Amino acid sequence: MRWFVVLIAIAVLGVSACGEKSVAPAQAADTEKGDRSAELIEGTEFTVQLQPIDGDLWRVDLVFDEPRSALFFSRSIGDYRRDSWMPQQGAPEIERVSNFDVIFFDKPTSFAQYHIKPRSEDIGRDFLPFLAFSDGGKAVFVRQFELRTIESRDAMARLQSLRDWQGERLRPGLRLISDTQIIVDQSPHASPLELAEVHAAYVYTGPGEIE
Repeated sequence: MRWFVVLIAIAVLGVSACGEKSVAPAQAADTEKGDRSAELIEGTEFTVQLQPIDGDLWRVDLVFDEPRSALFFSRSIGDYRRDSWMPQQGAPEIERVSNFDVIFFDKPTSFAQYHIKPRSEDIGRDFLPFLAFSDGGKAVFVRQFELRTIESRDAMARLQSLRDWQGERLRPGLRLISDTQIIVDQSPHASPLELAEVHAAYVYTGPGEIE
């Protein structure tokens, strides 16, 4: 299943340099130079802003259209976020409740920031959070950031499956900041890439060429 996912992603991206063993670190975006404040993309209910900050870490800013109290990730099988998502600027830890990864805020908030390790190993699911390419580039699985609202911690504890869930599935936008090229659906894009509607499964950034 893992290699099937990898092959499909590479075919969709159209990147010529591929492979699971990275021989050079991805060139990082400078967080001090050329950075921009995270802001909501118009027409979205929350925006994910992604930025590689060195070879081993990415910065993730979550910006919401209104203050939120509790959110959980639609794709939570594998329980990889608690080990790879590091809270920044007072953001809460990722908790594991009812087999879902959950964010509980002490008070309603419209912003949270994390540093994440780009996990490219098998997590026991039909996707890999990141794909590592032999050219040092990375492809990020953007659907791993899909969020849903939940009323409370108690409601989360009672949730057995998504079939029982009642709430709001937030409409996401994506902003990717990188100092290398960005490829989506076999098309190159300049940084920052901004998408009010996210249809692609993977977005690549790195020195690879389009086939």
